[in-house]
Amino acid sequence: MAALAIGAGVVPAGAEAPAKTSGDPVKVMVIYEKSAGVANPEIPEGAKAAAKALNKGDGIGGRPVKVLVCDTNNDPNTAAECGRTAVDEGVVALVGVLTPYSDGFMPLMEENNIPSIGVVAAGASDFTSPAAFPITGGLPATAGNLPRFLADDGAEKVSIARIDLAQAAIIPTFATTTLAAVGQTLNQDVPVPESAPDMSSYVEAALADGTDGILVALSGQDAVNFVQAAKQADPNVKLAVISTEPGAFRDALGDDAAGIIQGPAFLPPLSVKTPEGTRFLKEMKAAGYKDTTGFRLNSWVSMQVLAQVADPLSEVTAPAVFDALNTTDDLETGLTPPLQWTTPADVGLPLERVFNGCELAVKLTKGSKVKPVTGDFFDAFTDQDCPTP
Repeated sequence: MAALAIGAGVVPAGAEAPAKTSGDPVKVMVIYEKSAGVANPEIPEGAKAAAKALNKGDGIGGRPVKVLVCDTNNDPNTAAECGRTAVDEGVVALVGVLTPYSDGFMPLMEENNIPSIGVVAAGASDFTSPAAFPITGGLPATAGNLPRFLADDGAEKVSIARIDLAQAAIIPTFATTTLAAVGQTLNQDVPVPESAPDMSSYVEAALADGTDGILVALSGQDAVNFVQAAKQADPNVKLAVISTEPGAFRDALGDDAAGIIQGPAFLPPLSVKTPEGTRFLKEMKAAGYKDTTGFRLNSWVSMQVLAQVADPLSEVTAPAVFDALNTTDDLETGLTPPLQWTTPADVGLPLERVFNGCELAVKLTKGSKVKPVTGDFFDAFTDQDCPTP
């Protein structure tokens, strides 16, 4: 497929306005966890803002766009029902999905050729199902890039403090692979129970044997509590963080968040001004959403990918979008390196649906912004810079 560019369909000022939408809506669905489990309640907002903006133009393929949402409520049976509802509703794609219970519906998506665009891999099927079309490298990329970013920042002994769940047990594997490129080994791997009342013992374990850099992979308040305890135990320790609800995480830490390393897969719209980032912020504001952090951007970009892939099709159906994505290898988003779904990334494990492993090293600053370290995207598994928009 020829290279695609998000935003190509935006009508310039003074140009003829697009025809209004007509016909049955193009339905998409967001499957996520709203309040239970590892909750990311913000996910649908990006997709809804994108749909509202698309519907002010010519929608997708001239048809209006409708976003359905399904909260798994941290229940595998409910997640499976979400998948059945998606099929019954005739959705053309899932967008921005994040749930550890995807095994309950991804086989159904595969059976019906319904692509899951922008899935944030959390279940086994997300890494293997032909229906998975992630925009980012997900956990493998972040778990590999952040330890490398810590090492690049001067850490000589890196440890991991991670949530004590089966899905997180794979994190050290990726860290070990990327640290080897700079002659380091993983110092400590510390599982932390959810909602641990006291982080001091886990911090002590992570700091053992001279640790000077810690990758914190914990949810919400647990990440806040661990970071605060770590800074008290060793004010000089370097910290990188993977966490849910990053906006709330930064707000809870306040100025104590300054210096923490993160690895976004998108150029941060609030810190790096780009046309697509500006459009994201404007569309979120127009939809009534003030907070633009978290996975909102991922679901917004997922909608842009869908629109760009689907608009040229003679008929917008799930199988047609599915087939088009499978031949896309140079999709420009304006916020990431070019996307592709033809050649899996080599992350040290046979994960067929990990494609786009580039991330940007940034440090949190006092306030709500982040500061890019080099300004270049990097792939720690290839040990190479990536094209930067």
